[in-house]
Amino acid sequence: MVGLSVEPASSGPGLVVRQVSPGGAAQGAGVQVNDILLRAGGLALAASSDLIGRLRIAGDGTPVAIDLLRAGKAMKLNVTPRVVPRETSPDFTFNYSSVGVAGKRRRVIATVPRGNGPFPTVMLLGGIGCYSLDVPALPPQDPYTSLLYGLTRAGFATVRVEKPGMGDSEGGPCQDTGFQEEWRGYRDAARALSSLSFVDTSRVFLLGHSIGGIGAPLLAREVPVRGVIAVATVAQSWLAYDKTNAERQYRLSAMPAPQIAREIAARERCTRRLLVARERARAIVASDSSCAQYVEYPVSDIYMQEVAAVDLPEAWRAVRAPVLAVYPASDFVSSLDEHEALVKTVNTRTPGLAELMVIPATDHYLSRAATPQESFARAGQPGTFNPEVTTRILAWLKARSASTPARTR
Repeated sequence: MVGLSVEPASSGPGLVVRQVSPGGAAQGAGVQVNDILLRAGGLALAASSDLIGRLRIAGDGTPVAIDLLRAGKAMKLNVTPRVVPRETSPDFTFNYSSVGVAGKRRRVIATVPRGNGPFPTVMLLGGIGCYSLDVPALPPQDPYTSLLYGLTRAGFATVRVEKPGMGDSEGGPCQDTGFQEEWRGYRDAARALSSLSFVDTSRVFLLGHSIGGIGAPLLAREVPVRGVIAVATVAQSWLAYDKTNAERQYRLSAMPAPQIAREIAARERCTRRLLVARERARAIVASDSSCAQYVEYPVSDIYMQEVAAVDLPEAWRAVRAPVLAVYPASDFVSSLDEHEALVKTVNTRTPGLAELMVIPATDHYLSRAATPQESFARAGQPGTFNPEVTTRILAWLKARSASTPARTR
């Protein structure tokens, strides 16, 4: 609507601007990163939902006076909200709907093949962080829309759910939301799929990317699905994963072995306080400033504490649908071992139910990368989407869509 990403100020009132989208109404009005927004149309701002609500009341094309602080100096700017253009494509259609989660509306965006439905449907569970899944807010060649659009052109409907307080979803602010609250939105959206005429409810698949792969087996226990795809994900406890992931990235940065050992020891000490003792990050840093770099996440403390509490092996053992574990071979954020363990966990109870797929020259962001080192050197920024991801996943989906669901005890 205005092209802003904000979060509550750490001290004092207002919202701190973390990102200003190019071409958005906020940039046009002169809003800058690190501005502290105090009031919108006279309303004091304590959460992103306050700002969204005030702009929504004003409506398209009506200026809203924003009182802000910039480097301690009081300023006033007029921001004119614009309705975000909806997605269009010559190849398929879009369906915009919403679900209510704890009395708050969560936006649901679907891509629908042309022709006679209902269609097999893939529901995306995205990675960590606060971001909108609506195309105008995404960069060109975004990996999620590249993948979902490719699946839709091949005959699969797709569904994505906005996070709380992102896009035009209510709730939040996203930065304060817990994992369970975010996950409930996915659960309620999955349950509402039966109300969408284009969805073949006997052929619904979940696709969890990165931390979305933690939510996927939990959701598969709540709603009937034909299959589950976990891409570049985690299969052990988050605390253990955090350690192995840090070691991997320290090595890629060419850190000397003795320093890696010291870093891992310090990291483990600090993250245990956050994830196991469930202390607040702010309190941890206040008592030990050396912990600051180890307890920073792009989500709330409670989000990470709830993720850390998930028994992932048990969650995967409970899955009764076919599972595909996809490991992009140039991923520096997850490992082949994690995906092999996931497959083994599922197959221990139901042999043959899960399989591993390794996609070469592809990184965590589903972009082309010859090696993990190449991807790591890009500082985690996505490159060019690798269409082989769509091709390989699509082949598995088509095979599972055509077959009769396996009977399991």
